[in-house]
Amino acid sequence: MHVIAGDDYRRDYALQLYQEGYAKQVFFTGVPLHVIVSDDSEVMSTYMEAERLKEWIDKDTSAVESMIVVNDPFHMRRVSGDQIQIHMEPVPFDRTPYQRIWWKDALSRKSVEEEYFKFVFYLFRYKYSWGFIRHWLVSFDMH
Repeated sequence: MHVIAGDDYRRDYALQLYQEGYAKQVFFTGVPLHVIVSDDSEVMSTYMEAERLKEWIDKDTSAVESMIVVNDPFHMRRVSGDQIQIHMEPVPFDRTPYQRIWWKDALSRKSVEEEYFKFVFYLFRYKYSWGFIRHWLVSFDMH
């Protein structure tokens, strides 16, 4: 199971899923707990987290047959893969500060707006850009 870095409720929900037997191991970035396979390297984006996860999987490909990805409900659109079976498991809305009917809540509305912006940014940053434009987009990465 991979838990996207962020608020504690993601970690809490992932640990609940782990305790219920949904995964044999849990992958976090930046959380050095002995019961969790971890990578404490600094990441600046969901994409960088996916790269760290791929590096970990590539070290021992026999260890992973499927994966559960835990994240915010609105964030799941940008998380995907095609090499192993991936199960998306958004944290239930009642465990997050967000509302399912997002357009009626300011925080949820802002999150959805940010996700659509990030989704478009990711398409150009990692897939559809080259040369000067790619270099310019890289300048927006957090350092």
